[in-house]
Amino acid sequence: MARVRQIRPRPYRRVAVISDIHGELSYLKGLLQKLALRSEDALILLGDMIEKGPQSLETLRYIMALRERYNVFPLMGNCDGWHAAFDAPGEEGLRGVLHYMLHPKPGRSPGIVGEMCREAGLAVSEDMDVEELRRVITARFGPELDFLRGLPHIMESEDYTFV
Repeated sequence: MARVRQIRPRPYRRVAVISDIHGELSYLKGLLQKLALRSEDALILLGDMIEKGPQSLETLRYIMALRERYNVFPLMGNCDGWHAAFDAPGEEGLRGVLHYMLHPKPGRSPGIVGEMCREAGLAVSEDMDVEELRRVITARFGPELDFLRGLPHIMESEDYTFV
């Protein structure tokens, strides 16, 4: 079910909209430096903040911190829903995550879950215990998973609809 978030009308000086960051933190930082984001601006992130690029976990944490300082409104993209595999009962979703980590497309990273495993010291293999994967990732990366869980799919304001 789609989650819709209403943005209250506010006189933002500028509204900047960025999409498809895909774990490319250096590009995001460069763009934000050129943008010179200020406290009276609004930054809309249209999803696909993570995956494909080399720094998904660091990019996610950077965006989470950015929200603490600025008016940042991130949306869920099709590449941002990894929490669902950890929230769903059974092993099917986790087996899919494991396959994704073990067989990344050429030139792509093993994804945010692969980065989480590396940081947590989990060895990723075909015979990995996926329930152990679930337990370690949900215990160690609760704030990141909660952030992803809370992302709306749609945001609406008086003047705009962002999807």
